[in-house]
Amino acid sequence: MKIAKRVEERMVRVGELLAQGQDCITKAANIYVSIIDENPSYKELLQSKYTNFPKSLWSRLELVGRKQLTPLLIADCGLYVNKLKNLPLPDQEKALKEGVEILVDDGNDKMKVNPANASREQLEQMFAYDHIRDEAEQRAWIKSRSKLAEKVRKKTEAKKETMDDIAPYEVKGGKLVIKKPCTLNAIDLSYILAEVMKCKTS
Repeated sequence: MKIAKRVEERMVRVGELLAQGQDCITKAANIYVSIIDENPSYKELLQSKYTNFPKSLWSRLELVGRKQLTPLLIADCGLYVNKLKNLPLPDQEKALKEGVEILVDDGNDKMKVNPANASREQLEQMFAYDHIRDEAEQRAWIKSRSKLAEKVRKKTEAKKETMDDIAPYEVKGGKLVIKKPCTLNAIDLSYILAEVMKCKTS
């Protein structure tokens, strides 16, 4: 795509300002930490002085100043932030810049996914509490998840079979089949009629 020179210059400026913003956040975080380390009571004083910033920002600012959180995450609040903030700082930055390699297609293939764009399930696969899962850990996670899904499926089927055994009637092929003597009220009859009509029109 051909871009006009004036547009390209503005795009470069955007990148420069964003980089400056990140640098300013880091500097502010370092100063903030030095202040509250000198006297913890200054934390409340400083926050009350700048009430336009939410408390969550101050908490993250402290993490940035203590080299526990990348400044790239200071303004975000997605689920992936909670996963990343437990990682060492170099791992946080690498994951955001390069993405995380995960197993897909039941472990038969791989792909890189940026945590910021990952689904909840992908995030669970990517991260243990304090580190990025390696391939072996991911395979174990996928296997464990498959076993759990199978267990839930069997439990659901068993529950359905139990309910089928309990039910005194069923609608099958557009017909009402009475399994055992029962008493039907108006609500039951309305439901049965609706099910019968559903079978007729399907």
